[in-house]
Amino acid sequence: MFIEKVGIFLLFLGPLIFFHELGHYLLAKFAKVKVETFSIGFGPKLFKFRKWGTEFTISLIPLGGYVKMFGDSPETFREIPHDQRHQAYQYKTIMQRFWIVFAGPLFNVLLAFFLFFWIFSSPGDLQILSISQNTKTMASWCPDLKSGDVIKSINDKDFTGFDDMNSWGWNINSLKYQRGENTLECKLGQVEIQKFLPALLESVHHTRPVFIKNQAEYVLSLDKVKNDNQSFENILEKMSAVTFPINLYLYAQANSGSASNSTPSEIVSLNSGEDLFEKLSKLNYFQKNLSIQQVMPNSLAAKAGILKNDILVGLEGKAILVFDDFKTKLQEYKSNEFIKLSVIRNLNRIELVIDNRNNNLKEKPLLLGIMSSADYMPPLFVKRDPYPFVEAFNRSLTQTANGITTIAMGLINLFKTSNALEMVGGPITIAKAASDSWNHSMEYFLRLMALISLNLAVINLFPLPVLDGGHILFLGIEAIIRRRVPMKILEWSYRVGFAMILFLLFTALYNDFRSIF
Repeated sequence: MFIEKVGIFLLFLGPLIFFHELGHYLLAKFAKVKVETFSIGFGPKLFKFRKWGTEFTISLIPLGGYVKMFGDSPETFREIPHDQRHQAYQYKTIMQRFWIVFAGPLFNVLLAFFLFFWIFSSPGDLQILSISQNTKTMASWCPDLKSGDVIKSINDKDFTGFDDMNSWGWNINSLKYQRGENTLECKLGQVEIQKFLPALLESVHHTRPVFIKNQAEYVLSLDKVKNDNQSFENILEKMSAVTFPINLYLYAQANSGSASNSTPSEIVSLNSGEDLFEKLSKLNYFQKNLSIQQVMPNSLAAKAGILKNDILVGLEGKAILVFDDFKTKLQEYKSNEFIKLSVIRNLNRIELVIDNRNNNLKEKPLLLGIMSSADYMPPLFVKRDPYPFVEAFNRSLTQTANGITTIAMGLINLFKTSNALEMVGGPITIAKAASDSWNHSMEYFLRLMALISLNLAVINLFPLPVLDGGHILFLGIEAIIRRRVPMKILEWSYRVGFAMILFLLFTALYNDFRSIF
């Protein structure tokens, strides 16, 4: 399994690095600069061969690459003999050097475009976005939306998957959905996408009807025969249309995620007027999303002693039956200095206290720093035919342009937040995402590769010394002052830039390992 994930990671990252360095290499060759080394990876060389006057190598650490050009050192280029200066990087014009540097990010953009074009030119999947429940926030914009409605377009853009959201714009004005044979429309006004997207995701999440009792998991069903494809929202919708009393069937869950057999472990009778969650909680069945999947380090929850796999069962002496209700009711107590929580741990009920004295929240929500163990149904897809050439080309162009804009704005907004460094992911995060997308489908794998390629392009253009953007910045300064940037300034800027890159790399690795352990 580990070897497989490493292989997927290398298959994912290799083309991104190769195309970036290929851009530098081809433009250097076009400018008649001698390229000494073309390396995928850093450190000791594992494999190498020489061709066209260049040593091509694959090195041990696959977290980047480099193209070593003759005469690229601003410190020693003046020592190059006159008869060799025509093939030295530092003796090329400012525009030639600019294009050599800019070609790396440019080729990452071109790679993303061709990946999108490949996706749109091939048979693929269209995601079916079905409403599971019209949540409070979504209902404030679209009160007529119902469970089972299928989203067809957003801002008059056909919905084919969440990768299309780059084309929705910054404000959501309209939503079209299908109910039976009818197409209906909801006018939202001007809702910012940052507010709309979380509400939409909450409305379309179909939760698996999994409950926990005595540390074992059980699947709830209305059927005498197990049904692994039924969501919890489907069950609630069917319950609203049946005649009580009804029987509920609980099947022991296997490790694979499906009910282990067709014989129910328990049959629960529910009478009219009885609350489903209250009835099950009295029998010690608690919905799985009340179980804690992760506790953030140094959070209020961690300081209170909440642990992974704890089951939330009480808040200020009142029973907790649904995680969404818990999130809402928690805000009612955010002005309290202390908040009492009850959890079940190893079959025992434990009382804990959240110390909220140092929080000055005002309008901000109270966040404990916990992640629920919600078990969501996989999204539904139908097959689609390849798009015609012109439409595939236009879609690829739009997807690439919108991707660049969204990534650039996202990075700018990221560094405006107080916890920006905690949100930086590293190679382990990328490896996990690559493995998950590979296991999902080739289309998802290629889409993620295209988006990461655009990320590399945008990040490399940041005006930070040692990045391509930093080199372009100094070329711009050189063009303005009409002479080389002083060597001392270059040396100090590269030291600072290198230190910043190392700091970000170690921060990303720290966040990666923290997410694991």
